[in-house]
Amino acid sequence: MALHCLLVHGLGACPFDMQGIGQALAAAGLPTRLPTLPGHGGSEEAFIRSRYEQWREHVLHEYDELAAQGSVLLVGFSLGGLLALDVAQARQPAGIVCIAAPVMLYSWHPFFMPDWRLPLAPLLQRLLPVVRRKGRSEAARRIAPWQGHETLHVTAHLVGMMQAQKRVRAGLGSIVAPALLWQARGDMTCSAYNAQYLAQHLGSDDITLRLVNLHDMGAGHHLLPTHYESAALVAASVRDFALRLA
Repeated sequence: MALHCLLVHGLGACPFDMQGIGQALAAAGLPTRLPTLPGHGGSEEAFIRSRYEQWREHVLHEYDELAAQGSVLLVGFSLGGLLALDVAQARQPAGIVCIAAPVMLYSWHPFFMPDWRLPLAPLLQRLLPVVRRKGRSEAARRIAPWQGHETLHVTAHLVGMMQAQKRVRAGLGSIVAPALLWQARGDMTCSAYNAQYLAQHLGSDDITLRLVNLHDMGAGHHLLPTHYESAALVAASVRDFALRLA
């Protein structure tokens, strides 16, 4: 039976950030699906109302449809990586690829905290439910293209992710499928410690960790699937990993 690839995009985004990987997989003859998470790819109102459990259920549904046709490789970027890890604990994928996947948004030891408000998120979700921030510069968009609700941050989304992260971390040992982990050093959105933590705590005995340096800092270090320095490398690596499993 064929290996099917399920690609899961990041928070606030759409399948655009996974298209390069999807094209590489499809060109290699691998059936590939790039679903849009609930609330994403549409209105701000729908995005604000969406919740982590809806996203998880959607990925589970997509997974089960593909699993009826063959084995499944889960590929997730950022939030998509967390969802892939969550779904992998409920199912038995042929493999898993996590690209800048946050199993913790912040940590006291080792210390990293992209935003000082993160520990207060459970309290702030009623007081400050939605935060609007300035969009990225045109230079950043050229360096690492991205599409989605980039200026809109929903506190309940972060709370839902943090609740899921605790559960996912507790079950990492149950994931025994081959794993490919990609992470950029200096990522201020998802600390590189996340990838190192995954490499140490996954139950798989087949783990590849790719830590890379991005020299162009104009777009940050998070958008590995679309950053001009890393996009082709990531896509080729995921393709080769998938072909090995197939």
